[in-house]
Amino acid sequence: MKRVGEVGTWVIFGLVVIAALSTFLPWHDPQLPGSVQLTVLEGGGRTRTQRAVKPLCEYLSQQLRRSVVPKVVTASQMPEELSKARLFLLPVSLLADSTGFEILARAKGPGLDAAYERPYLVFPQGKRWFELKKPRLILGDSWSWMGGKGASKYLAEHGHPLDSGFSEVASGHDVYDHEEALCALAHGSYDLAIVRESDLRRAIEDGIIDPKRFSFGPAGPPGGGIVLAAAPSLSPAARRSLRSAALNLDAFRFDNKHMPAALALSGLALLGIDGFAPDRPFPNLRP
Repeated sequence: MKRVGEVGTWVIFGLVVIAALSTFLPWHDPQLPGSVQLTVLEGGGRTRTQRAVKPLCEYLSQQLRRSVVPKVVTASQMPEELSKARLFLLPVSLLADSTGFEILARAKGPGLDAAYERPYLVFPQGKRWFELKKPRLILGDSWSWMGGKGASKYLAEHGHPLDSGFSEVASGHDVYDHEEALCALAHGSYDLAIVRESDLRRAIEDGIIDPKRFSFGPAGPPGGGIVLAAAPSLSPAARRSLRSAALNLDAFRFDNKHMPAALALSGLALLGIDGFAPDRPFPNLRP
């Protein structure tokens, strides 16, 4: 009997050890009951994007009191994700054909107080781009509002429709950073570029675009941009908590004791995001 008791003790001990180890191993599906997956459009590489949003997920987890797990996807994978995930960080243009989604907050560009940015056209001084027969155009990216449709009316009014007025139309690969397009313009590969206002400001500060060599100005009204959005399947209570958490990042910015918020803002800075702003006035008064 004594030997049987010893065996039972060792079996129980082994089960306890296995259960403890299982908490450290990646065996779980990120969509476990009680967890919320934050689906993020890939920017300058999957690893970089994952590293940028992980602190935000940890901050949101504390505020929501549920685990928020990041998942980085490509633009081609996003339509499938829209049908099954519940929380997103993506260009608002990718929600154009979706119904029932709610924008919780809009991402702000660095140095801007408002969430609505303008598309800016940049071209070398001394050249009137609209007088060229078939100029070469590069857009900041292919997916954000600033990358194309936001300025299509402006281009058409200047005699160059986006779909037929250019000998070449290219785009940068990072939806969060339009530096690639600005560098290509600076090196003479294109005749003009259309980029986000905040990215142009940063390029001027970094010396990529010399204001003495290039002209620039608004190429359309403010709008679009990157948003934090919730699918219809996410409960109203969870939406309110996530909206408040995102908007409170600015309030916690100068709170030295709120380390999770500071880490979230530091991570988002890798994506050119400087916090969030309301989509509408008085967002917390919504039902």
